[in-house]
Amino acid sequence: EWSRYFLQGKFVQMRLWVLRSAGLGVLGCVALALVMSVVLPDVLRLWLGRPTFMVPLTTILCFSGYLAIRVWTDTHAIALMSANQTRWLMFTVLLQVLVTLPAEVILGRAFGANGIVGGLIVGFLLTATWMLPYRFYQQRL
Repeated sequence: EWSRYFLQGKFVQMRLWVLRSAGLGVLGCVALALVMSVVLPDVLRLWLGRPTFMVPLTTILCFSGYLAIRVWTDTHAIALMSANQTRWLMFTVLLQVLVTLPAEVILGRAFGANGIVGGLIVGFLLTATWMLPYRFYQQRL
């Protein structure tokens, strides 16, 4: 759909479609986090057969937040690829690696699994989460 809008020169429609898709995806992640917070312990008990195995709420929230950030970011990455803006995307990914890796190591050592996910979140928030939408909305497609 996005490529078609781009090829037809319907840039306003493309931007609205991207914004709507990203927003709905993030809302879906929030809804999923709420559901998982309630049902995950029962699902794991049923699946694993161990009633004592529990996933902390903080872990569920960390992964849900990371997923929401990824939906937002990846939606804009796909839109940039649809507009053939891959050079900016490659630069952003390289910068993101340079930020994320140390953040994962530092936070992982301090907070375990939640820290590793926190490092991913920090890396995305400091780079791709704002850089890709900025590039997408500021350019004259």
